[in-house]
Amino acid sequence: MASESEEDGSEGSRKKARYAQKYNTTWESDPEFKGWLRPSSKGQLFGFCSACHVHISVSHGKMEVRKHSASKKHKQNCTVVAKQPSVLDMPSCSPKRMGILKEFQSFVNVRPHKLLHPSQTRWLSLHMVVARLLEQYEALKLYFTGAVLDDRLLASENILQRLNNPFTKLYLQFLDFVLPIFNSLNLQMQSESPQVHTLHKSVLQSFKTLLECYLKDEYLQKIPISKVEYKDPRNFKELSCMYLGAKVGMSLCQEQALPLKDVQVFRQRCQIFLIEAVTQISKRFPFDGTVFQNLKVLDPLTVKSKSVASLVPLMASFPSLVTDQTLQDIDTEWRLLKNSDMVSSEMCDLNVTQFWVKVRDTKTGNNEPMYPHLSTFMLNLLCLPHSSATVERVFSSINRMKTKLRNRLSTKTISGLLHTKRMISNYNCHGFEIKKEMVKRMNSEMYKNKCEQKTAAETTAADDDEVED
Repeated sequence: MASESEEDGSEGSRKKARYAQKYNTTWESDPEFKGWLRPSSKGQLFGFCSACHVHISVSHGKMEVRKHSASKKHKQNCTVVAKQPSVLDMPSCSPKRMGILKEFQSFVNVRPHKLLHPSQTRWLSLHMVVARLLEQYEALKLYFTGAVLDDRLLASENILQRLNNPFTKLYLQFLDFVLPIFNSLNLQMQSESPQVHTLHKSVLQSFKTLLECYLKDEYLQKIPISKVEYKDPRNFKELSCMYLGAKVGMSLCQEQALPLKDVQVFRQRCQIFLIEAVTQISKRFPFDGTVFQNLKVLDPLTVKSKSVASLVPLMASFPSLVTDQTLQDIDTEWRLLKNSDMVSSEMCDLNVTQFWVKVRDTKTGNNEPMYPHLSTFMLNLLCLPHSSATVERVFSSINRMKTKLRNRLSTKTISGLLHTKRMISNYNCHGFEIKKEMVKRMNSEMYKNKCEQKTAAETTAADDDEVED
C-alpha cells in the first residue's frame, strides 16, 4: 500500500511539473502589467513586480499575476511609484540638492554637468541623456546614498536600489552603443541637402551593423541582405557571443560574480531590442528595390569610378523626367562625362549639388552647354525629397508666425517672412549688410497690389448694387 501511495504521489508530482506554466515575456506588453512586470531571477516559474519588489509565482499562468495586480498593496505601491520623482528630477528640485550633487561630482572627479531630460519632440536627445547619466553615475550613487540617510524617503531608496543594481548600468551602456546608430540615420533624414544618393548605402550599413550583433557571421555572408531571416532562432549566435558594445563587454568581464541567469535575461532582452530595431528598419526601407541603388550615380565619386556604363536603368525608374528625344542624349552625355578630364579629385570634393551645377555650366568651344540634358536630368533627381523634416520645419515656422494677434497674415506676407528668415539665417543681427536694392524696394509699390485688389472689390460691389436696382 505504501508503495502504491508513493507511486500515486510521484505521478501527481509529474503531472504538476508537466502542466506548470512558465513566464512569458509577451505579458510585459499587456496594458494590465506594463511598466511593473519583469522576468524574475528565480527562474522561469516566477515573475518580478518592480513596484512591490516581490517575486510572483506563475506556475498557474496569468491568473496569479492578475491576482497580484488586483491586490490593495500593489495598487498603493503603483500609485506611490507613479508620483515619485525620477533620478533626473530629484537633484534639480532645490538649489541645496544641486549644491550637494556638485560636491559629490568634485569628489569623484567628474565635470559638474547638469542632468539632461529627454525631449518628447527630439528623439536625438535620448542618447545625450544616457551619456550624461553614465558620466555622472558614481556621483549619483553617492548623492542618493546620502539622501537615503538624511531624508529617508521611499523615492530615494528606490532610486538607490536601482543605481546599485549592476544591470541598470549595463542597460545604459548598451543604449550608449546602439543609439548612435539610429541617430546617424535620423540626422541624415533631417538634412536639408539632398541625400537620396546616399540613403541606400547608409541604411544598409546600419542594418548590417545591427544584424552582426546577434546573427551568425557565416549566415550573413552567404545570404543576400533582403532575404535574411533575422527572426529565425536557428540563425542566432549564442547569447554569450552576442556583441552588445565595448563597455558592456568590459563590464561583464569585470563583474564575473553576476548571476548567470540574470546575465542571460539581460542578453535576451538586448536581443529582443535588436530584433525589433531590425524589423522596424526593414519595414521602412526597400532593400530589394533598385531605385535607391541606381541613384548612386548622382555621387561624384561614382562618376569618377566609371562603374556605371549606362543610365537606362535609372531613367526607366523616372519616365516622367525623360522623353524619347532626350533618352539617347542623356545616356551619350553620361558616357562623355565619365571619360572627360573635368571629373578630377577637386571636382569630387564638391557636394553633389555643386558638382552638377558645375557640370551644367561647362561649355564647349562654341560656348554652348556641353551636358545640357544630363545636368537637367540629374538636378531634377536632386529635387526628390528624402524625408519630411524640411517641410515640417516650414510648418513650425508658420505656426510661430501666425499667433492670436497675427492670425490674418496673407500668404504673400508669410512667404516674404520665410524668405527673409532664410536669407538672414547665416548672419548676425549686427553683421547683416543692408544693400541699396533692399532699401529701394521699401516704397509705396509694396502696397500697390493690395490697393488694386481693394479698388477692384469696391467696383464689383458697386456693379452688383446697380444690377439689383
